[in-house]
Amino acid sequence: MVRLFVDINNISIIIFLNQLVVCLLFLNKTLVLLEFFALVSFFFFFVEYAFFTLNGQRRML
Repeated sequence: MVRLFVDINNISIIIFLNQLVVCLLFLNKTLVLLEFFALVSFFFFFVEYAFFTLNGQRRML
């Protein structure tokens, strides 16, 4: 469970860094998209964290 969570955490960070690099390459016109991608990455990370935490609690019950 912990290992799975760490893997998902690392994947989310990698995805966020990829989006960050892409945005920096096109910084001239996508400064707003930088904030948008950051919010989207945080949202998906939160959803994944809540989903797997709930699954872990269900299995333990």
